[in-house]
Amino acid sequence: MTRSSRWPWTASGSPTASPAGWTRAPVISEVPIRFHGGRVAPISVGAPLVFVLADSGHAGSTATAVGAVKASLEADPARITGIIDRLGEIAEASLEQLSAGDGETLGCQMSEAHGHLAELGVSDVALERLIDAASAAGALGAKLTGGGRGGCVIALARDDEHGAHLEHALRSAGAARTWRTTVGAA
Repeated sequence: MTRSSRWPWTASGSPTASPAGWTRAPVISEVPIRFHGGRVAPISVGAPLVFVLADSGHAGSTATAVGAVKASLEADPARITGIIDRLGEIAEASLEQLSAGDGETLGCQMSEAHGHLAELGVSDVALERLIDAASAAGALGAKLTGGGRGGCVIALARDDEHGAHLEHALRSAGAARTWRTTVGAA
């Protein structure tokens, strides 16, 4: 396994089929992939991109996060549906940015997505501390990853040297562990 393909395994245990959609594909794939609608497809990457993953040190609670979003959706369906729709638009647009190798725009999209996830109540204090640290250290963008309410954040670095700087900043801000990888052009 490559370092990047070990991320899901190391960060969140042994992935299995679940409501979150985990399959073995993200763990064993040698190329970036998209898992959507029950299908796995490769993602085109136009230029190398350096990502840093930081573990907040406490497990997230997908059930709690989903429950909070559901309650918000019931209380304010128009606003919450708008946020969820915008997250879908960002996800789709990010495929274009990955294909173009446009780290600047991709980073902005990551940060926008995180803001919406925080607005939905999916983030927590530890994740926000790591997001703030990544931003202060000059990350192109950062967002929570996974089910939320704990777990990990992912940040986009300018290059490998900057990725090392982000790792240090994230550990200084309380990350239990960090990983850095370059997703090569494909």
